Amino acid sequence: MTKKACLAIAMLVILVATAVTQNAPPAATGTVQGIVTREGTNDPIPEVEIQIPVRGGPTMNLEQAQSLVTYVNQGNTIPREALEQARDIVARVAQGGAPPQLIPPLKATTDSNGHFSISNVPVGETQVVAQLAGFFGPGGNGYNPISVVRVEVSAQQTESVRLSMIPGGTVTGRILGPDGKPLADAMILVLQQTYRFGQAQLDRAPGVVSGKTTDDRGEYRLYRLPPGEYFIGVRAREPRSAVANVLSEISLPTLYPGVTDASRAIPIVLKGGDELTGVNFQTITVPAATIRGKVTSTFPAVPLPGARGGIRQPVATVSIVARAGSLAASGFSMTTTAGPDGSFEISGIASGVYDLIARLPATYGWANLNPPERALAAWAFGRTTVEVRGANADNVSIVVSPGVDVPGRVMVDGRPASPAMSLTLSPDYSVQLVSDEQTANSFGQIDRYKVNIDQDGSFKFPVLPEGRYRVHVSLEGTPGTKSEPAHSPLPRNAYLADVRQNGVHVYDNGLTVTTQSANPLEVLINTNGGVLNGHVAGLDRGPAGPAETNITAVLVPSEDRRQNPDLYFVAHTNAGNRGRFAFSSVPPGSYKLFAWANVKSGAYENAEFLRQYENRGVPVTVLANAVVAAEVEVIP
Repeated sequence: MTKKACLAIAMLVILVATAVTQNAPPAATGTVQGIVTREGTNDPIPEVEIQIPVRGGPTMNLEQAQSLVTYVNQGNTIPREALEQARDIVARVAQGGAPPQLIPPLKATTDSNGHFSISNVPVGETQVVAQLAGFFGPGGNGYNPISVVRVEVSAQQTESVRLSMIPGGTVTGRILGPDGKPLADAMILVLQQTYRFGQAQLDRAPGVVSGKTTDDRGEYRLYRLPPGEYFIGVRAREPRSAVANVLSEISLPTLYPGVTDASRAIPIVLKGGDELTGVNFQTITVPAATIRGKVTSTFPAVPLPGARGGIRQPVATVSIVARAGSLAASGFSMTTTAGPDGSFEISGIASGVYDLIARLPATYGWANLNPPERALAAWAFGRTTVEVRGANADNVSIVVSPGVDVPGRVMVDGRPASPAMSLTLSPDYSVQLVSDEQTANSFGQIDRYKVNIDQDGSFKFPVLPEGRYRVHVSLEGTPGTKSEPAHSPLPRNAYLADVRQNGVHVYDNGLTVTTQSANPLEVLINTNGGVLNGHVAGLDRGPAGPAETNITAVLVPSEDRRQNPDLYFVAHTNAGNRGRFAFSSVPPGSYKLFAWANVKSGAYENAEFLRQYENRGVPVTVLANAVVAAEVEVIP
């Protein structure tokens, strides 16, 4: 995430906090004064911009309102009042209304002693926001480019506040090419470890300005970095296809201290104000390989309209995606077009494991914008996996097939039923990284497709391309329509107990779809879920600091089921709940309860990460239709 995106998120935080109260500002006012210092010290910070939002009227402009609506449409949640205001602004402007006139915030700047004072602040609870380039607010589960404190303002009174900020750090070094000479104009990567689907991966660090390159001496300087752990790297040249110059060697993305395997990279631990020098390393090149193959299909070609009303023969589009693994392959994806006979060639490939996905037009299938029942220009897909190990991969075959219908039935407490629920399938991670827009969007349609459940509980996922899928169930459901009767509501203790195919459990490990006809699925819903009332020890025994009021509590399934992301339950404590949380509709079974003061999202789904803390978890047994209680110590 770029610094601009991080600032946008900070703005969202401000908007959400200030949009919840829309009453007219009262006539009575008070004064807010304070000081801004470096975190953990009394050292003042001058020239900090201080803002106090003023309540009353719109608190966001049109662009910010559109951002909030988009944020919610992506599956996130914000307070209802803020969303209603954002939607109202967008709707009024769309109908020709004038953009909202914002009430500007009250502002001040800290002096050489870090002090500030703002008068005429309306009475009531408000927030004081501090911002200065290169400084960050105190960390909890991350560092924001702002520091915020809340204050209650009284009429004709002066309230004093104290804010702290952390200075960013600096990293400098020198990059050499494979020949040992300084490497100029090389793109520097600033990465941090994240987790997705239980897999560790390296992503661009949030809050860091991208695009830094080495100078003519191969030197670089990264500054204003938030405190944290970073992996410094250099981006490789993009692999070239067969239509470009064929490469005998390719330069791989290289991580400090000069490795291409992320597991061997050494992280840089940066504290507030640190200046780390000498982060030098040399890039690596490896022999380039080529993948050659042919695309065929199991159905007649569907002609495509051509120029001037003619008909042209379709050619296959082939996408290649790197499997998770070494940095040499991480995030790599490219697309090429096969020849009229279906042959294709992809050159400039490093050693690694790759998924190849081909598409051809079909009379019925998934499309860029619509599911099969509404698709006007549908696609059929084929795929294969190729391992490249220091030599070319020839005679690779990709067979495109129409897809397979996967039928099934929903059972509630052992009986066929049509409950109020949403049933979806998520394709495997590889197809989400495909660079071909038509392919990526078509699989995105599969991911969003909510199958219709008939009154006898039967359903059918149509023409699924071969691959791996996970079954997901949302038990909140939706009301019926005129054309579709309302489904039976489920009790609050309902949960997805299992998904079976031909008597085999596929809920934990996922469903494999081949080009052969599929056996029906059994989606089993039980209504005897348990409840866990949890408590983080010590948080209700005195004042809690900022880090202690943002504890992440996670209920982790037994070791034999940890590959299933739907069996993890997550809660966050705050000053209001004082370390107490609850998990409901929990499938009966054995779990471990953990609590972290600072943990990256999804890290607890990674086996290697969790192994470090296994002895810190509290064993918990959740019983059917029962309430259990557990207390857990926080992991610093």
